[in-house]
Amino acid sequence: MVGMQALAKFNMFVGYLGYFGVCYVIDMFASSSSSDDRNNNVRIKFLALASPYVNARRRRTTVRVSNPCRTCSLKGYDWVVDVLNGNPVRCHESFRMPVDVFKKLCRVLRDDYGLTCSNKIGIAEMVAMFVYILAHAQSNRDIQERFQHSGEPVSRLFHKVLKSILNMSKDIIKPRGNALHETPRYIREHPKVEYRICFKDCIGALDGSHVSAIVIEENRQKFTGRKGVPTQNILAVCDFDMMYTYVSAGWEGSTHDSQVLDHYLRVEKLKFFKPPSRYANKTGFLAPYKGEMYHVPVFQSGMPASGPREVFNKAHSKLRNVIEWTFGVTKKSGGYWVQCLLLNLRHKQRL
Repeated sequence: MVGMQALAKFNMFVGYLGYFGVCYVIDMFASSSSSDDRNNNVRIKFLALASPYVNARRRRTTVRVSNPCRTCSLKGYDWVVDVLNGNPVRCHESFRMPVDVFKKLCRVLRDDYGLTCSNKIGIAEMVAMFVYILAHAQSNRDIQERFQHSGEPVSRLFHKVLKSILNMSKDIIKPRGNALHETPRYIREHPKVEYRICFKDCIGALDGSHVSAIVIEENRQKFTGRKGVPTQNILAVCDFDMMYTYVSAGWEGSTHDSQVLDHYLRVEKLKFFKPPSRYANKTGFLAPYKGEMYHVPVFQSGMPASGPREVFNKAHSKLRNVIEWTFGVTKKSGGYWVQCLLLNLRHKQRL
C-alpha cells in the first residue's frame, strides 16, 4: 500500500510539472508579444489545452482500492472439516467414499507415497480438491469457488496429489500374490467340471471401454470413433474377485480393440484372459467359438446349449461377465478413471 501511495504522489508531481511547464511557455510567449489582449487570449488557449492533460493525470493517479475475489467466510479447509464431521452421506456424495476411507487415503499418501502439505493448504484439503475434481468433473474455476483458492495453487496441488496417486496405483493395479502361476480358487472349486477342465489356466477377464476425452482440434478426428464424440479406448483386466490387475489408457477412440490388445500382448505376455466375442484367438488368451450362441441372456431365454462348442461358449460368457460387473461397480461408485470427463487427455493417460 505504501508503494502505491508513493507512485500516486509521483504521478501527481509529474502532472503538476507538466502544468507549470505549459504555464512557463505561456509566459515566455506572452512576454515577447506587444498586445495585452493578445497575451490574455494566448494564455486562455494554452490553459484550455493543458487542462485536459492535467485532469487526466490526476484521474490516473487515484489510488485503486483492492477488491479480493475469494471472500466467502466458509474456506476450503472449514468446508472439508464440516463434511467429514457431518452426516456420512455428505462425504460419500462429495468424495465418493466413506469418511474412514478418505482419512486412510490421506494417511497412506502422506506416509507411504511422499505427499506433503503446502505452506497454507493441508493434505486433507489437497486430497479433497483432487477427489472432488474427479468425482464431479469440476473445472479449475469451480474448485476456486468451492475451496476459495486462486487457480495456480489449485492446478499445482492437483498435479502434486496426482503424482502420489500414480505411485500408489503401481502397488494396487497388479496381480496379487502368485495369481499368474496358479488356478484361481473360483475355477478350482467350481461345481461344474467343464470350468475346471477348460479354464484351469484362466487368471482373469478383459474388456474395453470408451471414456470421453478433451483434445485439441487437430486431434479430434482420430479420437472420434463409433461413439461420435472424442473418446479414448481403455483396456482393463480384472481377476475373479473383481479386482483390477491391468489398465491401459490413452488410446485414440478410433483405434480398434484388437490393436489395443495386440499391443497389450506384446508388453504383458500373460495367459488365458477371457476376452469378449469380438476378439480373435491369440497366444495368451482364449476367445469363444465364432458362429455359435454366446451371450448368457440367450441361454437364459430357454434355449439350452447343444454341442460342446455352445457349452464352452456358455461357460466362457459367464466367466467373462466378471469384467462387466467390475465396470458396473466402478461406474456406480463414481470410479475416478470414469468420472474425470473434463481433464485433458494427458491427465487421463496418467490416471
